[in-house]
Amino acid sequence: MLELDQMVQKMVLESLGVRKEHVDSHLASLDYHVRLSHYGPPPPPPPPPAHKECTMATTIAQHEVDGLQVQARDGAWISVAPEPGTFAVVAGEIWQVLTNGRVPACVHRVRAPSKRERLSALFGSSLRHGAAVSALEELVDHDRHPLRFRPCDFDEYVKFRLGQERPALNSALQEFCGIGPTK
Repeated sequence: MLELDQMVQKMVLESLGVRKEHVDSHLASLDYHVRLSHYGPPPPPPPPPAHKECTMATTIAQHEVDGLQVQARDGAWISVAPEPGTFAVVAGEIWQVLTNGRVPACVHRVRAPSKRERLSALFGSSLRHGAAVSALEELVDHDRHPLRFRPCDFDEYVKFRLGQERPALNSALQEFCGIGPTK
């Protein structure tokens, strides 16, 4: 999953015109974590609300049972089928800062089935503790793509975001390090 995470991030950054040395520097700044999720009997926990990850990216391996949904731009929910041998990758809020908003954080949720267990493994990448994130210079153009986020300390952002009572889906990142209105 490490290779997949790095390959996806490299491909996206290269497609946006980021130079190899900046891609390499970015990948070297990451830390990784694994989380296992279990939903279902007995008794099923309440499903988490729609949310965004406060990471760089999360790669999700689902096991046989539907439940993961991502929100489209028009607000519709799209189910991500748990096909054997496939993974879902969701961009997190820190990825949004790094790409100057060109890759928005993915709004998603899990709807657990009522009578079946749902298992998933989540492999996340985030910045190392004490690291700051800022938009890559190639992705800031004052005419077409002005700077949307001030550089921010990853640990401070996580503390801020987790300290929110129930932050609105679009407000925590904007409030913490956003510049001007969001699109």
